[in-house]
Amino acid sequence: AHTLAKRIDSKLKFRRDVPVGELSSDGEFMRRVMLDLTGSIPTATAAREFILDRSETKRGDLIDTLLESDEFASLWSRIWCEILLGNYRDLGARFNGKRLENSVIRESFQRFQSWFQGRIAADAPWPLIVSEMLQATGVLTKTPELLYKVSYFRNGSYSLNFADAMSRSLLGDLVDRDLLKDTLVIYAGEFGRTPRINGGNGRDHWTRCWSVVMAGGGIQGGRVIGSTDKDGMEIRSRPVSVQNFFATIYQSLGIDPDKRYLVNGRKVQYAYNGTPVKELF
Repeated sequence: AHTLAKRIDSKLKFRRDVPVGELSSDGEFMRRVMLDLTGSIPTATAAREFILDRSETKRGDLIDTLLESDEFASLWSRIWCEILLGNYRDLGARFNGKRLENSVIRESFQRFQSWFQGRIAADAPWPLIVSEMLQATGVLTKTPELLYKVSYFRNGSYSLNFADAMSRSLLGDLVDRDLLKDTLVIYAGEFGRTPRINGGNGRDHWTRCWSVVMAGGGIQGGRVIGSTDKDGMEIRSRPVSVQNFFATIYQSLGIDPDKRYLVNGRKVQYAYNGTPVKELF
């Protein structure tokens, strides 16, 4: 905690656009940090003892103590379970080609949360936790982290709402800092995805059509270009080719999509026969 505070202080010294607030009182600090790390407020006795403590390191010591507490691991395992899996009622799951019953999903969800709490309590590195979830094998009763691989949201509302929240945060921050006009933001995948869940509990590549979201970099907002059928399987109007998509990116970045550039001794047109989507500018 002390090391982290020093790093933050050193960064803020060079950020004149970030005003440093007044130092909070001991009571306010304790209440805030406990709510953030454990989801609870201190007892009157604990607060009184902290305020009367004259140690210069008591704030960092408190953070270290809370990070090692069961309450911290419990709260943040619940938070991460909600981020990764939502509510077990929203989940479907398939294992070995069979759809799992709701009761099995509920029990597996509880075991997954207990597993995650244990990993947080053990201070496991985040890359390791991610690797354990993605590489999990076996059966759910013995490998709780496997639930992340075999489950899926029954409808897209949860993941869409989560994506919307992140988008608002990113775009709002860029607008507040007057950076959006110089920053091109793209939400896209390398392929579309089949409208139906496959036997492996996922979605296959779908090359016929898919959606892309663009913002900033001179792109005019509030426009919807083209449409598909209700299942997202076929294009119904105003198709935009991959070449046109890249030409739109280049124009947004101030690069002439029609110009040929010398690459390894060859003249190459970046967006081969592509035309920027004029409705976006």
